[in-house]
Amino acid sequence: MAEPTVCSFLTKVLCAHGGRMFLQDLRGHVELSEARLRDVLRQAGPDRFLLQEVEVREDPWDAEAEVAAGAGGAGGGGGPLAWRVVAVSTCTLSHDIHIPVNIQVLKNQGLFGLNEAQLRILLLQNDPCLLPEVCLLYNKGEALYGYCNLKDKCNKFHVCKSFVRGECRLPKCKRSHQLIHATSLQLLQDQGSNIPSVVNFQIIATYRHMKLHKTLENKDNSASSAEHSQGLEKQGVRVARAAEAGPLVSGPTESAKKPCAGKP
Repeated sequence: MAEPTVCSFLTKVLCAHGGRMFLQDLRGHVELSEARLRDVLRQAGPDRFLLQEVEVREDPWDAEAEVAAGAGGAGGGGGPLAWRVVAVSTCTLSHDIHIPVNIQVLKNQGLFGLNEAQLRILLLQNDPCLLPEVCLLYNKGEALYGYCNLKDKCNKFHVCKSFVRGECRLPKCKRSHQLIHATSLQLLQDQGSNIPSVVNFQIIATYRHMKLHKTLENKDNSASSAEHSQGLEKQGVRVARAAEAGPLVSGPTESAKKPCAGKP
């Protein structure tokens, strides 16, 4: 298990730099070798730090490109690769972090060293309640915009409500799982949202979605294997019962008449 104090400090550094950093930049803030730092991040796990190898782009920063960099694995564009670290949290707090109960929560979560600005970054990129409101009408019906008549003029997020909560189980969901595109970016800007934090949220949500479906796939495979084994077992029982209930073949009886001597 990774050291809580080190993890708390790493979270503090990440949130002080927008919630996401390259590993080499993060290493500049800690006295750890790259191998040791990577080991700490991996021991803490993706529920605390999402570590991804992504392609480094020299183009001007682009929200959609930043999200896509970690969605399909590293490489693809021929550029240099680097490890990206995103701070992850499942903790939700009130705005007052100084009351005793919240101080204790922060200590329990290993976040006591974070100030309000850093906590805000961490929450913005992990708590779907802090995103713009999701359009419920968009999430109903089969049409492209669901039941939403406002379509692109809607001032709510047109995104799968289950996806942002990490609960979408549909293998081919008809609702969008993309929070970062031209229409949503304009909506985010109009509402004064922190776009880099939403980019981080998209990265984390995409990872969690893939993890959920991998878990579901493994469960389906296990269930199929169990059903197959049960089927073979039942078949074996039926064969055994059939063998027990089969007709008995009797041999010649001692009372069978023998031909008399001298008679044909």
